[in-house]
Amino acid sequence: VVHFDATGSVVRKPYNIYCKRIMYYALVMKKGESIISIAEMITSEHDILSISILLKRKWPFFKVVVVDWSWALINSLMNEWNRCNIREYLERIYSSLDKGTPIEDTLLIVHTCCAHFMKRVSSYIQKKFPKCIEIKTFLLECVAIMLMSTQFILLDEIFEEFITILLKPEEEKSQINIIRLNQLRIKAGISDRTDFEENREDEEEEEEEKKEDENQDFEYENVFINKKNEGRIFNASPFFRRYNYKYVHLKERIQESDNITNKYYNPEIAEYITYKLMPFVPMWSSILLSQIVPNVARLSNAYVESYFNVVKKDILQGQVNLKIGRFI
Repeated sequence: VVHFDATGSVVRKPYNIYCKRIMYYALVMKKGESIISIAEMITSEHDILSISILLKRKWPFFKVVVVDWSWALINSLMNEWNRCNIREYLERIYSSLDKGTPIEDTLLIVHTCCAHFMKRVSSYIQKKFPKCIEIKTFLLECVAIMLMSTQFILLDEIFEEFITILLKPEEEKSQINIIRLNQLRIKAGISDRTDFEENREDEEEEEEEKKEDENQDFEYENVFINKKNEGRIFNASPFFRRYNYKYVHLKERIQESDNITNKYYNPEIAEYITYKLMPFVPMWSSILLSQIVPNVARLSNAYVESYFNVVKKDILQGQVNLKIGRFI
């Protein structure tokens, strides 16, 4: 397992280069008690073309690469190391999971940092669904249960119970689904508190990187609004087709009512889970990890963040915005 990320606060932007800032990339791995840097790069652009330059070599000695939810990083890894696009990658993963066969040996697994993913979901709920703040903890716990599920079939069951809770207007009828969801959590061996809080430094810097990456985010907002657009990655994902079928089927079975007593009732959140998260579920959940790294239910980018921390505090002694030559 290797970890890939970037930071933008250590190198000063040259006066004669038009860019927002200089990015410092690092690919690291954990070996024993040490964090080893495999490759590093400085670039003025956070895009597929620039990142691909670092990835031109073939790295045969690892199976999983962990990244933050950056489409620039994800697309670069797919193009250079898997020699396929996101759609093809999802199709190949789905084929293996659906048939119950091992993942291809030549396929690099691209996995997103669990802490970053949960923070992204939390921020989205807070921003787009402000009325759901009171049930935000419950929603995040349910997403975390899906994230930590290592079995594909079990994930299906958890998704169905979660969505049913969000779609049933009456509290009395939703209680059985809450009980079943808790039983599935126990069956999956997941604790009743899934704590994803991590020490994430440079919060302002992370927000800036997220804003930059939104331009390459497959236009999620437009996709969510126009679900009939067949040209999107969104609809092309076999995981979307699988979970959209389940979602539609559940919605048809549940009787609508004007008497809304279920405090978790929220069809919009159900759509968000189905249309925005589930199409990419193998990239953020643990359904592939049991085949690659047994006994591991989640992966984070804490190691590469720790490496950046060592560079900034121990090597550079707290100095920032250095000239490129001096930093090197």
